[in-house]
Amino acid sequence: MTTKIKAKAARSPGRKDSSELDGLLATASDLLFELRRMGERRKLTAETFVLSACQVAGCNENRLREIDKLMNDQPGADAARRFVRIVSAKFRELNWPTPPRFDQISKVCNAYGSEQADGQLGQLRITQAEAIALAALHCAENHPDAFGVVSDWQQHAKKEQAMRDKLQSLYGQMRDVVAMPDLTVDRDSVSPSERAKGMVVVRFRRSPNLHIGMDDWPAKLTESVLDLDTQLNDQEAAA
Repeated sequence: MTTKIKAKAARSPGRKDSSELDGLLATASDLLFELRRMGERRKLTAETFVLSACQVAGCNENRLREIDKLMNDQPGADAARRFVRIVSAKFRELNWPTPPRFDQISKVCNAYGSEQADGQLGQLRITQAEAIALAALHCAENHPDAFGVVSDWQQHAKKEQAMRDKLQSLYGQMRDVVAMPDLTVDRDSVSPSERAKGMVVVRFRRSPNLHIGMDDWPAKLTESVLDLDTQLNDQEAAA
């Protein structure tokens, strides 16, 4: 719903320099960008993912190097190698934010392995959990961009909350500093009778589809600025 106000009221929301709002918008859009990035990459870092997989398997990276060489040197290990390749590809997906827990190992093997693979792993004295940890190592080395930004889930959640709190504080500051240079008066969106009464719609210059009467305009304006900046950056990158 569009809020309409008297033109006189629209002339004096404040006399502060518009750069104050612009500065807050710049800070808020950077913060919102980082929050979106954290949300999109809510997955363990490559290093932490491999370390967690090793902890589940009860081994270390040296052991993974050893079994990797063993699999490649040993004839008749095709099914075992195929299992590692399949699981490694699966770990690139976001629905694997962490490696499987110990109680999930058999489920992963049933889904992506085979009796032949299990038999070959047994002959090579490699556990299923070690094979899965090797898949994590292969994925981390070959596709590091498939991993996220989380090294500690609890600390990650605390950081996210602190950033959200700071963003809300910035939204409150925006309400205090918004000034007429940040705004534009729209008389075309009101009816002739409302216009005769001096009613207008006060919109934001940087995003004319938003108006000052919106309860959540600081958040929407920040999102609009960030989306526009992202679009311009994408266009520059494609040029």
